[in-house]
Amino acid sequence: MLNSKLIAALLIGGALAAGCQKNEENALPAGTVSIGNKGAARIGQDITIKADSISDSRCPKNVQCVWAGNARVGFTLSSSTVSKKDTLCVGDCRTTKGSVDTLTLGSDRYQVTLVDVTPYPATTDPNPKAEAVFKVVKL
Repeated sequence: MLNSKLIAALLIGGALAAGCQKNEENALPAGTVSIGNKGAARIGQDITIKADSISDSRCPKNVQCVWAGNARVGFTLSSSTVSKKDTLCVGDCRTTKGSVDTLTLGSDRYQVTLVDVTPYPATTDPNPKAEAVFKVVKL
């Protein structure tokens, strides 16, 4: 009798604990943020990244294009005392810098990666609200 009560209590406790866990399936990895055009996000305690401009000329889904295109994001990385502007690109970036750069703010160096620009273009929504997904790592 005691064993069945203990087993029942463990099962109920486990079910409650599982139900209380955060759904992190859609969560971004640590140091990664998704921000819309003109939006900003805080990285850590004193670093902010702002998407100054987002342009997306990638070939839409289900369309055959001569050129794959690219998405470019102009951004500003800031600390409390200094800011740096830069532009990164995903897709076919032959004529510009790629998707990763290192910026120095004061005495600290940061690697900034443009992970993606979402959503990927589609003919069904020609003017989506684009968001830039950045990963920022202090070196």
